[in-house]
Amino acid sequence: MYDDKGIIFNNSSEMRRINNRFSTPGSKCCLTMSGGFEAFRQLYPFVCTNTDIRSTVDREKFLTIYPSVVIENQLYLGTGHQATNWKVVRDLKLTHIVNISVEHQCLFNDKIKYLHLELEDKEDVLLKDRFNESTRFIETAVENSSGRILIHCNLGISRSCTVTLAYLMKTYNATLVEAFKYLRHKRPIVCPNLGFLSQLLEYELELFGYQYSDANDNIFH
Repeated sequence: MYDDKGIIFNNSSEMRRINNRFSTPGSKCCLTMSGGFEAFRQLYPFVCTNTDIRSTVDREKFLTIYPSVVIENQLYLGTGHQATNWKVVRDLKLTHIVNISVEHQCLFNDKIKYLHLELEDKEDVLLKDRFNESTRFIETAVENSSGRILIHCNLGISRSCTVTLAYLMKTYNATLVEAFKYLRHKRPIVCPNLGFLSQLLEYELELFGYQYSDANDNIFH
């Protein structure tokens, strides 16, 4: 639910009354947009319009799918199509891109700093050897307050997810399970292939000297 300006969500507010109507036993959780539509428009003006969209055709003309926000105003995870769409790159004010693919080229070298890891999404591909390199690149991008980085592969599911998880584990001292839960909340389709999952487990052991996570945990399947 949301209103224009994000009114205080107290017991007497209209938002509370509407929320209570929908919060019946067995129903799904009803969420409220913090700050209302105005706060959302401040963050994402490029997905808002004053134009009436009356048909599916009109909506498809207007609609652009953007990457998932991993860390607000800093780190995004998405697809090769998004990384090669200048409108997406411009709207998100990206300064850096990590391209983990053989399918997509780095198209904006004159405007964007790239790290290109030309690796396929196969279980026998060794990605762990590039974790430190990619993490340093990401850290360099976000240490500047105006730096914004997109990590992508082809579909934003396996390779880019793996590199993002390695960054979260190293930078935030997160176990693999902790990092994975966080990332899946931000992008539900993430799923490193079994080879990459095994390498992430090895990386966890290297970072912490102990294996906290289990490959058989249901969260990974």
